[in-house]
Amino acid sequence: MHIPDGYLSPSTCLVLGAVMLPIWYKASGKLKKDLDVKQVLLLSMGAVFCFLIMLISYPQNGIL
Repeated sequence: MHIPDGYLSPSTCLVLGAVMLPIWYKASGKLKKDLDVKQVLLLSMGAVFCFLIMLISYPQNGIL
């Protein structure tokens, strides 16, 4: 689900962004330490596969 444009106030976005900065920093450090090149490539291919699957449109006439 997506949040509509303009739903969150700028102050809310600023506070939540500030809360997330240390979390992103810690997560990126953990990823750099734990992942090797092969795992990064597999993770990237998995993300691309999921994105492509989401792009498929299914007919809404009850066939599936």
